[in-house]
Amino acid sequence: MTLPATGLVVRWAPVTETIDGAQLTVTAYQVVVMQVEHEDPNGQSRPAYDVTIPPNRTELAVADGFLRPGTVYEVEVLVVEESGNRTVSAGFFTTAS
Repeated sequence: MTLPATGLVVRWAPVTETIDGAQLTVTAYQVVVMQVEHEDPNGQSRPAYDVTIPPNRTELAVADGFLRPGTVYEVEVLVVEESGNRTVSAGFFTTAS
């Protein structure tokens, strides 16, 4: 999927139950956008946009200026529940050149 390098908004459906259908208490969502290929071979300076937001939010705008044109990114949305457990959904996109 190719997206513009500005104006990106990550959206997801609210999580209300476990995979078994049990009630779930979400305490936060964490959104991570990471550049897949980067110049640091040891991975210590991998560009990442990492934000934790309240459980009543289901979207996050990525700050303009973070994404580079013609670049592949991984996006992750993590659900944080009251025990501290996290469940992640992930995908990839490329920014337009």
